Amino acid sequence: MAPFTFNEDDITSFLSNFNEDNRLGTRFSSFGHVYKGYIPKNNRFSLLEQPVAIKRSFDLTLEEQFKAEIEWLTKLEHPNIIRLIGHCQTNTNYFLVYELAEMGSVEKHLKELSWEQTLKILKGVVAAIDYMHTFPGHVVHGDIKPGNILLAADYEPKLGDFGCTRLEGEEGFEGVEGYCISSQRDKKNAKRENDIYALGTTTLQLLMKQNHMVNVGFNREHIKLAVEEHALAVSPRLKWSGCKKKHGERLKELALKSLPAMHRADYEFATSGEWSLLVNSLNMDTFNKFKALLFKKITKHGHN
Repeated sequence: MAPFTFNEDDITSFLSNFNEDNRLGTRFSSFGHVYKGYIPKNNRFSLLEQPVAIKRSFDLTLEEQFKAEIEWLTKLEHPNIIRLIGHCQTNTNYFLVYELAEMGSVEKHLKELSWEQTLKILKGVVAAIDYMHTFPGHVVHGDIKPGNILLAADYEPKLGDFGCTRLEGEEGFEGVEGYCISSQRDKKNAKRENDIYALGTTTLQLLMKQNHMVNVGFNREHIKLAVEEHALAVSPRLKWSGCKKKHGERLKELALKSLPAMHRADYEFATSGEWSLLVNSLNMDTFNKFKALLFKKITKHGHN
C-alpha cells in the first residue's frame, strides 16, 4: 500500500505536542528527531488505531532526504524494512510517519542481546539487504548501522532511515565513517560493497558487544580485536546463551571478508548472497536451545 499524504491537522491529531516527553531515544539523525504518536480511531483514512513513530525534520532544507524516504519506502516492501505509513509537508517542517518499532534500535540493546536474538536480527537484516541488492537496478541503502536497525517487540529487525538510499552507481553517496569503504567516500557513487562493509562492521559489534563512538580508527580497531584477541571475537554473553564457537568463527570470518584493507582497490568482497547462505545455515540445535532457555531463566531471575 502506498503511503498516505497527511496534512498538518492529521499530524496534530497523531501527536499534539512535539516535546522531550514524546521523544523516542536521545539521538537524532541528520534529518531530525523522532517522536511517539498515535493514530486515533475513526481517522479520515480508515487506518487502524495504532502507535506510530513520527520523524520531524529540523527545517525545509532536507527535501532530498524527505523525497528519498518516500520514494524508496513506497517501492520497497519487505518484512524487515520499516513501513512508511504516510508523510506531510508544512510551511516549516517535513514529517514522516512510520510503523512503531517498540524496542527501539539495536544500538540501544547491543550489550544485552542473547545469541538467539542476535541471530534473528542478523537473519532479518541480511534478508533485507539481499532483497535490496537484487532489486532491479540494485538498491544501496547507504546508512546501515546499529542505530538504523529497529526492533519490533519480538526482536524482529526493521531496517530504517532511507534518506541516503540510491541505485548502484548513482551520485550523492555520502557514507558514514566506520561504516563505509574509506576510498569510496570521495567518489560519491553508491555501491553495494558499502552496504556489505557496514554489515561486516555491524556484525563485529554484535559479536563482541562493543559499540564505540565513531572515530578515525573505528574499523581498524574492530578488526584488531577480532583477529588478535581471539577470545574476544565472540562475547561471553553470546556463548553462554547458545552460540557455538564454530558459528561465531564463521560469522567473524565473513565479517572480516567484508572489511577490506584500505589500500586494496581490487578486493573481492563478500556478497549479500554469501551472507544469506551463512546466516540461514546457523540454527539452534536442541542442546543450544536448552542453554538459551537456561540463560533466559538465570538472567530473568537476576533482574528480579
